[in-house]
Amino acid sequence: MELLQVVALMSALWTVVEGIQCWHCIAEDCAADPSANYKATKKACKSGQSCQKVYFEMLDVTDNGNFIHTSTVRSCSSECKSRDDFINCTELQRNSRGCIRKDCCSDTDLCNSSNDVKLDVPYVLIV
Repeated sequence: MELLQVVALMSALWTVVEGIQCWHCIAEDCAADPSANYKATKKACKSGQSCQKVYFEMLDVTDNGNFIHTSTVRSCSSECKSRDDFINCTELQRNSRGCIRKDCCSDTDLCNSSNDVKLDVPYVLIV
């Protein structure tokens, strides 16, 4: 009888602890609503991880004009810290390494589902 109790206790202790569930999307169109995007999947994160959504924008000045590179990535993250480079994004930063907005959340499942709102940050091009 004691062996059965020990086995029951051990199986209770071995229960897998799952973390929050997040949208996972690494593709060109991840800024779109993930619930309507076949490339976005629901992913169970490890315990202690947060959901994140990262928006990136960089300006590429070429002889043929200006091109803005943008991307959005949704995923799980360890030690996620929200940040917003767009508040103080300089021309040098926008033209070299780009600007990033990272939103982190861990309060509800799929909390990284909101659509991106493109920021209208003025910048001056020196030609």
